[in-house]
Amino acid sequence: MKFARFSLITNQPGPLAIDAVRDAISRAGGWITGHSLFSNLSATINFDLPGDATARFLELLLEKGLRASAEDPMPTGSPEELTCTIAITFANPGPDQRREVPPFG
Repeated sequence: MKFARFSLITNQPGPLAIDAVRDAISRAGGWITGHSLFSNLSATINFDLPGDATARFLELLLEKGLRASAEDPMPTGSPEELTCTIAITFANPGPDQRREVPPFG
């Protein structure tokens, strides 16, 4: 199994950037396997992608105004499935989205 890591920093509102990443993954032939949201500061999306679709994924992000970079040398040309992650940092995070969790017990 091969791995690929991407990262991007954006001024776009979080929900719009996450939607754009989700759509790029789907349109490149991939699927989301998990995610983590860190309040309004960042998000991480884990996904699988055909190995020969990495360039297409990056192009689709560019079409939405998001410039992602690969953290490692990109495996390309092979249709072998890649396990991927993308870290999104929101440069203009807006209001905090944490919610108060009442104590229980």
